[in-house]
Amino acid sequence: MTLRDDFADHAQTLSAPLTGGFPIVPDDGADLSRVPRAIMVGDPGDVAVTFRDGSRAVLPGLIAGVVYPLRLRRVEFSGTSAGRIVGLV
Repeated sequence: MTLRDDFADHAQTLSAPLTGGFPIVPDDGADLSRVPRAIMVGDPGDVAVTFRDGSRAVLPGLIAGVVYPLRLRRVEFSGTSAGRIVGLV
């Protein structure tokens, strides 16, 4: 059976529903393969990030299961204690 998508011809904006995801492995030396629209953590903790614009921050105490609308270029290994991080697109 063919998958029907009544909204395939609609523009995907930042406020549109998420349509995909990929695992994020924190790495101090490599950017992500794509910029996500948001992230979610499966195990709570801090996440050290480099935003799309190049600025850096440690986001303290992220809660598991919450969608955080963050446009990131990197999730750093150093400073990240959260686990099972997923990039959402």
